[in-house]
Amino acid sequence: MYKQSDIMPKIEKLERQIKVLIVFYAIYLLSKQELEKKIMALIIIFANSLPKDLINRQVYIDGVYKSSKVLINKFYVPTIHDIFTFGSRDTKPIDLLKVKKGTPNVIAYKRKIEKRLKGFNKWQLTTHEPNKKPISLWQMTELDLRHESQMKMVIQARTSNNDLFWLSSHADCSVRCEKWQGKLVSMSLPAIDKTFRTSEMIDGNIVYSFNGIENIVDKYGYKNNIINGFNCRHRLIAYKGEKNAPIDYSSKDIKRERLINAHLREYERRIRKMKMASAIYSNINKNISKEYLKNADILTKEYKRYAKANGFKPEMYRLEV
Repeated sequence: MYKQSDIMPKIEKLERQIKVLIVFYAIYLLSKQELEKKIMALIIIFANSLPKDLINRQVYIDGVYKSSKVLINKFYVPTIHDIFTFGSRDTKPIDLLKVKKGTPNVIAYKRKIEKRLKGFNKWQLTTHEPNKKPISLWQMTELDLRHESQMKMVIQARTSNNDLFWLSSHADCSVRCEKWQGKLVSMSLPAIDKTFRTSEMIDGNIVYSFNGIENIVDKYGYKNNIINGFNCRHRLIAYKGEKNAPIDYSSKDIKRERLINAHLREYERRIRKMKMASAIYSNINKNISKEYLKNADILTKEYKRYAKANGFKPEMYRLEV
């Protein structure tokens, strides 16, 4: 069974390699075809390193390939166009294939590339699935692994001697799950109407169809509901005659854990962005590159202190780039 630590560092490493290559080939006016060949070689290595049983494995590979095309068109192509001008103040992009003579406008070029680099660091490798909103491959890894864990719970429920389960209930749950938490569901009975209720009612509780609820598709094309939804942490609790679903945590506990987790994820995002920026600037400005890396090291120490102070183990693989 693969883990987040098996996949996420590979995604960040590949994103860094692709971005560094694109910037390097742009600022040194190197061949686009050669750039694409080198990126394709990296993608092949990445694809071969992915676990064979990885959920949506092909989606990851396609996402990297299509995202690299987007990055080339958003940075390499316009940067190459910008460097050649016909006059000292003319910075209008032109088709290099039609240029017979021209002079590089170094000052204007430098200003444009520095401006473009600020946005380049924010671009990520994302999914490119038809009729679905793109999400980062990093995010997809978290969602897929969480989904797999949830689906194992569903399989265990389906193969148990119980047909009725409570959808666990806790304070401060997501809006997506709120309408379903605390409901009693049947693993086998079909829905009889659009509310996904079945023909059964027990102790005043409507019994809903689990299959009906799980197959709802959101506006972005995903089956993103309670239990099977993005990062959902609700559970299936076997029905044993209770009149209400058990409450897992207090409101105070949930709020505290969410706040700490939010801070940890923000630390991790900022550290990865700094490391990525350091790599991108490595071929352009060594001083800026070192400054980003220095700030990443400072923030990493803060991250470790905050995690340990709140009883969490620092997940260093989430900082790798």
